[in-house]
Amino acid sequence: MTVGLMGSGTEVDPWLIETSDHFKAVVRDASSSGHYRLVNDIYSDAWLGTGWALEATTAARAYSAKVIDGGGFGVNAFSAGQGSWQCAFAGIHFKNIRIRLYFQDQFSGSSGSIYPFYNCSMTDVVVQFHLLTIYSGRTRTVYLCTFSTSFVPFEPNKWDRVVVLGTLTSPEGGASLAPLDRPLNTSAAPAIMRRVYAYSSDTVGSGVTKLNAVPTVALLDDLTAGEFSDSGWHQVELLPMPWQTEAVSLLVSSLAEGSAASRMLWLEAAGFFRYIGETDSEGTAQLSVRVPRYAGFSLMASEDFRLGPLHEGGVVSSSVWYLPPAGDAFVYKADLSGRVIGLDNVLFADQPVTVNGITFTPRARYSSVISTRRSLSRDGISQVVLLDTSGGGGGPVIEGDPAYLDGIVEEVHPMTGARQALTNCEVVAFERRGSDYVAMGSTYSDGIGGFRLETEVYGGGDVFAFAADFPGVIFQPGVSLNAGDRIRPALANGYVYEIVQPGTAGGAEPVWWPDQGGGTEGDIGTARARARPYYQPVGHGPLKMTLIE
Repeated sequence: MTVGLMGSGTEVDPWLIETSDHFKAVVRDASSSGHYRLVNDIYSDAWLGTGWALEATTAARAYSAKVIDGGGFGVNAFSAGQGSWQCAFAGIHFKNIRIRLYFQDQFSGSSGSIYPFYNCSMTDVVVQFHLLTIYSGRTRTVYLCTFSTSFVPFEPNKWDRVVVLGTLTSPEGGASLAPLDRPLNTSAAPAIMRRVYAYSSDTVGSGVTKLNAVPTVALLDDLTAGEFSDSGWHQVELLPMPWQTEAVSLLVSSLAEGSAASRMLWLEAAGFFRYIGETDSEGTAQLSVRVPRYAGFSLMASEDFRLGPLHEGGVVSSSVWYLPPAGDAFVYKADLSGRVIGLDNVLFADQPVTVNGITFTPRARYSSVISTRRSLSRDGISQVVLLDTSGGGGGPVIEGDPAYLDGIVEEVHPMTGARQALTNCEVVAFERRGSDYVAMGSTYSDGIGGFRLETEVYGGGDVFAFAADFPGVIFQPGVSLNAGDRIRPALANGYVYEIVQPGTAGGAEPVWWPDQGGGTEGDIGTARARARPYYQPVGHGPLKMTLIE
């Protein structure tokens, strides 16, 4: 192992890379193998030193195989080569990482070859390569990678879902992109290049798709026929980052200025927001969304975030929301696409208006509110989120008496009528004060369905509680399934499927089966699962709180 790192070097407990010194030590440790993982971005000066003479000596060939999981983070790496046949990394399988590699060529010969990666493989990686040369008028050929035929650390040697770009800026100058202006070839036998894309002005090697434009998420989705649209392409700074993602099931309840209301929802992750839907007329929504692995995220309810304003002669799209020319009480959705002509003297209020044949339907605009920072590792794959503007900016600030609510959550089987405890579900309580509802808090049911919710916002009004059964994560082909995981079909059929024997999901959804009583089992790829009915969220009230003396 590399000295000084936390962890044990296994896949489930990798050694942790926290600093640039850690990273340099790991990639320059020729003898160690095992698993490593970044725990944060490493964008400080990570100078790796001179490169290795790959063909003249056995230095790079002697490196043991190791795995570095970026965890969705990135690293800036700088390396210098003083002769031809140079590389920066050897014997590493990179995954889930963004690498900015600045390679300084100090070789004075008239021509030479450079291998950024030697005996390396990659899965879900963005490489931003910049060749710096101190000599003008020299010919340099950049090979994406090469493999020694006697070196087989990864079976098979494979680059899978990788994006390669070039940059013309200094390390401190950001990420302005330009096509690689030198040949980018793949002397890669016996490697397999699969879904590798290079932004290059020159020809590229076998198995690599040449890109003529800076790759965006939309472009990569188009190239892959949408294969990754829900499982990994994310826009990070100027780069599309194919890190792995994980699904989280969200049960959202929104209170707009004290009352339940339909609201538009946005998910923020890795600094980027995206629209994910809206709550219904009761203020609730049940969503399954994907977030970057190991990253935190927030949920926001907002009626005007990122909405464009209506203006004379402007173009609008069907089913898209817009801001009015004046006023701040409503936003408006267009029913057709077209150009807006004739806005003068049009009154935008609480009724639909038609402009140039396009009808705009209003909805009330409430104050925006964003949740606290959440994550899968801390909060789990099933979460209940309350978004409330009644107290302004994050939830109600309401005083009351300390009290608690005891109860038991039970399921009633829709076919047999049998009752059983609903374990580990989230219970949320609200108090009705006059015409408003006040959130009192939430808790989880225990192994026998029991719960105790303690609160200090009890004002003596009627109390209502609701509980939600976790619906499972939508089936994804090829993912690992662990015992206890719950998944469901892309087209809901009234059942969820709980994994009882771990394995890997197949390439396509199985023929889903019903629960015939007692939890009927079946196969999902190499895993085995037990079917059971999905129980819709239930609510009860008014309930009796117990005051704490």
